[in-house]
Amino acid sequence: MGIALDVGFSFKLGGAARLARALEPYDLMWLETETLDAAALRTIRDSTTTTICTGESLFGTTDFRPFLELHAQDIVMPDLAWNGIAMGRRLADLAHAYDVLFAPHNCHSPLTTLVSANVCATVPNFYILEFDVDDAPWRDDLMSHPFEVQDGHLILPERPGLGSDLIESELAKHPPDHYPDAR
Repeated sequence: MGIALDVGFSFKLGGAARLARALEPYDLMWLETETLDAAALRTIRDSTTTTICTGESLFGTTDFRPFLELHAQDIVMPDLAWNGIAMGRRLADLAHAYDVLFAPHNCHSPLTTLVSANVCATVPNFYILEFDVDDAPWRDDLMSHPFEVQDGHLILPERPGLGSDLIESELAKHPPDHYPDAR
């Protein structure tokens, strides 16, 4: 697929535009840059041939609509941990109406991966799903049916619901207060 670079909110308009232009020779899969200003992102997109991806910090159709109406990005990356299944599908449909690809942000949990994968399987503008291969070593212990990955592809479960259930007793073995930077 290529290299995707996520700089989050690290750059303002001018810096993000300069970065995007500097990255053009590398033909990135995308530059993911976040802003709450759709017009600023459109300015960045207009200044470069680098593919622009955004959206993990946006919530709901109200936040995404200005970006889509301005054609400010090539790819939307909503976070379905916050937006959920129904809103995730609405966001994918809205992006599709503007001819924009859908690639959910996905770094929170195995349940979010299943939510995202199930939404992605239902939309025509699905591009790629972020997947944390370097997750906690006990991630698979949390699920009744751990993920199956073949040749770099997450296999969509055929079981009912999301395709797996959370084993709460396993989750309880890893309370967040045992981690130095946990809130």
